[in-house]
Amino acid sequence: MLGALVGGATTGGSVGAWAVSAAVSALLVAGVFLVAARYDASVVPVATAVVTIGQAADVTLSAPYPGAFVGGLLAIAAVVVVAWWWWGTIRQGAQTANQGREEAV
Repeated sequence: MLGALVGGATTGGSVGAWAVSAAVSALLVAGVFLVAARYDASVVPVATAVVTIGQAADVTLSAPYPGAFVGGLLAIAAVVVVAWWWWGTIRQGAQTANQGREEAV
């Protein structure tokens, strides 16, 4: 359900279309977690950034109100900076954890 709320309404706007969109989003997120995030948590900030940048780019390119273009570009830049920092923090934590395991052996 959260995926449909974050992703926005479907084109049809009906409850059925929204429910199907929510179910597909939930399955997709669960699949990504099971396949990728379980083995390498650093894919989470990358995936989050890609989705967020896609939505910000949509607003940026459509420019529905004055200032939306500049605001969208600033939002994209902020997402890139935060995702880069988040990804680096996760990778550094993983390296520290691996070093601790190697020393214990």
